[in-house]
Amino acid sequence: MASAEALTSLGLFVRPAFIDLPSCARTQAAMERAAWTKATVSRDDDESRLDEDVRKVWCVDVDKPTWKSVRTRLLEVKPEIERHFGCALATCDGPDFLVYDPGAFYTPHLDNGTRYTSRAVSVVIFLNDSYRGGELTLYGLLEGPQWEKCPMPVSPEAGLLVAFRSGTLHEVRRVVDGRRCTVVAWFAA
Repeated sequence: MASAEALTSLGLFVRPAFIDLPSCARTQAAMERAAWTKATVSRDDDESRLDEDVRKVWCVDVDKPTWKSVRTRLLEVKPEIERHFGCALATCDGPDFLVYDPGAFYTPHLDNGTRYTSRAVSVVIFLNDSYRGGELTLYGLLEGPQWEKCPMPVSPEAGLLVAFRSGTLHEVRRVVDGRRCTVVAWFAA
């Protein structure tokens, strides 16, 4: 799996310990107390549908203080992300809090498509690393057609933030054991 240093060398914005371990634990505890709903998939017709052949994950509706705390941190790092990717970013969509139980996954997809055309940068924050499987896997990070479909799995680390262009093909592989807790957000251009 790719380390933070390797991902940075491939053009991603990586921030280890973006959220400290006690805050990761508090966020996970808030997620445990909150309401969970099955995540949907956006379609070209501008509707979202439950499709567990494409995406099987829980969306968690955390309390407002938890949501605001993470959003504040995201907005604080936004200028660094802008500099890294060389573009001005407008609004932040999210954060969304996700739980992947054993068997959960999200098939290869792009975060900017017909419904979300303004998404420029996607962000994933790992709240834990005590699970097996569930790798965030990115494609097309190496130049050249021979590398286009080469998978690059990210080593999870509690508190790690990884940001990448929203047009990057990526997936979350099936969780084998444990519970994968993450936060995702998107910056629009």
